[in-house]
Amino acid sequence: RAALGCCDEQEKNVHGQTAVFAAKGDPYNGVSVVAHDVAACPTIEAFDQKLLASVAAWRKSDRRGVWLQIPANRSELIAVAQAQGFQFHHAERDYLMMCHWLGEGRSMLPANASHSVGVGIMCVNTRGELLVVQEASGPAAMRKGGFWKVPTGLVDAGEELSVSAVREMKEETGIDVEFVELIGFREMQRALHGKSNLFFMCLCKLVGPEEIIVQKEELAEARWIPLDEVAALPYYCDEGLYAHLMRDCIATTRGERQGLQRLRLGVAAPNAPPRGEDSVYVPFSRL
Repeated sequence: RAALGCCDEQEKNVHGQTAVFAAKGDPYNGVSVVAHDVAACPTIEAFDQKLLASVAAWRKSDRRGVWLQIPANRSELIAVAQAQGFQFHHAERDYLMMCHWLGEGRSMLPANASHSVGVGIMCVNTRGELLVVQEASGPAAMRKGGFWKVPTGLVDAGEELSVSAVREMKEETGIDVEFVELIGFREMQRALHGKSNLFFMCLCKLVGPEEIIVQKEELAEARWIPLDEVAALPYYCDEGLYAHLMRDCIATTRGERQGLQRLRLGVAAPNAPPRGEDSVYVPFSRL
């Protein structure tokens, strides 16, 4: 048998036809079946028989776990996989990922992603004014008396934090900025859909005009406000998570503290899967 993680694993019946699914191994002694191969099964019965034979073969070869992609247009196969012990793991636009632990005892397969990731952007102009916005919808928009906050947004899949900060600022306000440093983050449990959220605050500098172009789909208003006035707002003087984060980030913006500088890692190997840039963030004093 080929080395684990290097080649596809499959067995053939006496007629030379594939009796089990082609499955790519992984470093954890698991196997993965892609949606294209599942879609090739002409009927529910064919899928059922092939999956049964495949699981038996994987057990025989001491595989510990199975990852199975069910194409979005073949939902009739989900119940078949469930009947054979497969469980939901996560869903993408074009497939449902199911998994099955074949090892002994409690499943050691990693759970679905537990956190969403967001960014906030602190940007101060030459007059010491911070760019702040009011949301057009969502929890922040429902606060009585309004709620001034820095531009924020979720990080896209494969997108690096600093890249996300620059993109979000441009999309929401039309302002061009350059990332300077990571100045704080907070973790909140029970966020959207019951997941946790990691929120990273980035300090950026202006690299273009200060004129604001409000993205009306997301924002009700945006303006430059003196940093001291923002710090004195009542909701930044309480004991909430966001208030603590804002106070520390304002202190860093004033130069009272230092944040973390981004270091880009080396260029990926030519045969590496496509993904966003890799980075580490370290204190300036360590460079």
